[in-house]
Amino acid sequence: MRRRILQLSQLTIVLSGICLCSSVHALTTPHSKIISASSNNKTVRVRLTETIARAEVRGFDLSLLAGPTRKYSTSKDKMSRWEFRCSNGKVRALQLLEKGASAAIELPEPVTIHTPAGFLSFGGKPYRNELRIYSKGSTCEVINEVDLEKYLDGLVNSEFSARWNEDAIAAQVVAARTYAYYQMLQARAANRHYDVDATIKDQVYDGSIREDFRSSRAVEKSHGIVLTLGTANAPVPLKAFYHSTCGGHTELPQNVWGNPHPGFKRAVRCEFCNRSPVYSWDVPMNGKEIGQALKAGALKGGAFPGWPKNWKQTLQKGQLLDLRIAHITPQGRVLRLRTLWADGPNAVELTISGSRFREWIGSTRIKSALFQVSAERAGKRLAGVAPPGNKREWHFRGRGNGHGVGMCQWGAKVMGEKGYTMGAILKLYYPDAILRRLW
Repeated sequence: MRRRILQLSQLTIVLSGICLCSSVHALTTPHSKIISASSNNKTVRVRLTETIARAEVRGFDLSLLAGPTRKYSTSKDKMSRWEFRCSNGKVRALQLLEKGASAAIELPEPVTIHTPAGFLSFGGKPYRNELRIYSKGSTCEVINEVDLEKYLDGLVNSEFSARWNEDAIAAQVVAARTYAYYQMLQARAANRHYDVDATIKDQVYDGSIREDFRSSRAVEKSHGIVLTLGTANAPVPLKAFYHSTCGGHTELPQNVWGNPHPGFKRAVRCEFCNRSPVYSWDVPMNGKEIGQALKAGALKGGAFPGWPKNWKQTLQKGQLLDLRIAHITPQGRVLRLRTLWADGPNAVELTISGSRFREWIGSTRIKSALFQVSAERAGKRLAGVAPPGNKREWHFRGRGNGHGVGMCQWGAKVMGEKGYTMGAILKLYYPDAILRRLW
């Protein structure tokens, strides 16, 4: 296909005869470009679970293909139910009949379940294409191998909403497609047998049950469009992070996870997400509650650099005395906190990263790292000085929800409502990327 460079001007993107338009005002800022190129359709491998003891699959005309060579197969001419149990690299398959189960068939992993009907049922939810089952010790790992564009159809109403403005949805779809494609390339380079998790670890995916005509339309209109770096001859997708609400300013990856990511050279100001229900929040917690959460998190997650060798003893026997913010990013997010613990007659200071603190306390409570903390007693704020005993309480007052990197979903929603195009929305949150149609 002849490559074309199409300018995002007058709030219009024209791709292969499809127009993503807005009828409202035009922007005066420069826009990204869309480069059209040819490629093959993509298949993404989505890990649905890795901890289930028994996996039940239903479908019409099911075929079971076992092992890397897919040699063993069986099929039925009607609706059938199969139960799979896993152990030590083997998968035991039992057909569930009205009068009881059939004899178990022991198969090498992975076991691929296919149906010509196009849909299978697992966990009470319909999934497209194929399911694969791997044995992970005594539990089963279930993976849905599905066309990337159809994966996005099911993703829209799990990660955001098909009721949003069409350009906002399209922008979110492009970000989700880019993230998935990046993970696909990374997984295959590392020879992993899945690309993404179906949870907040990657992108929330509930199968085809969440599809509707609006999400499908947005996916189709942006078919194959990816946020990229590099040249037109060698485009590279960026890891297109996104989150719920940035609280007024996005963040750099290295300030959240410790490492920079290509394509994120600068954080950006967002003036659109203040309608979000989690734009601002206030969480009170007492010292005992915080101390228990930090102890549990540290014992599970391990020590930070600079912690003393006897840190476990300090946490297990000690009491939290004080908590203060030590360092913040230029955007105001907490990089590190200092905690002070009583250890017998001594006080021991342990420093914790803002992202780990949020994880240990609970990301549904401390919704972002963009917060301030103050100690209070009897309704009086004490400027960070810890009150004694059971009267000690801390208030966390913050803005936003999520890690803050990349696209702010509530900002994108409001931008769409105000008439900004898909391209303009993506340009704000991924200013160093180029839009390319890769397939």
